[in-house]
Amino acid sequence: MYAFDKFRSYLIGTKVIVYTDHSVIKYLIAKRDANPRLMRWILLLQEFDLEIKDRKGLENQVTDHLSRLKHDNQGKNLTLINQSFPNEQVLYVGQKNLSWFADYVNYIVSKLLHLNLNFHQRKKFLHDVRLYVSD
Repeated sequence: MYAFDKFRSYLIGTKVIVYTDHSVIKYLIAKRDANPRLMRWILLLQEFDLEIKDRKGLENQVTDHLSRLKHDNQGKNLTLINQSFPNEQVLYVGQKNLSWFADYVNYIVSKLLHLNLNFHQRKKFLHDVRLYVSD
């Protein structure tokens, strides 16, 4: 339920297939009389083009294993997470570095090449831009 609420804007209008070993969710949608919390969940799920497929725990081994893991060190030897990143400049992306993306998008949309490129640069640009498509 958390994932549907969190990614709602991305999931609306697309076909969503949920593989789960919790088959009760499939029957939750068909349930008519429910308490208010379940009704909120039902209303949330009805917004999506949703298909729920049941997968047994034996077929879904990774998820099954992760859900059963026990953390032995709860509350012991906890360290604080360092919130600072000393090399922030490494992750800085300037406007100059983004221009290639804008050039590709402009070419894909308009099919016009407005750049002042020599023959080899133009050939490389046209070779690279063919790898991208517009949705």
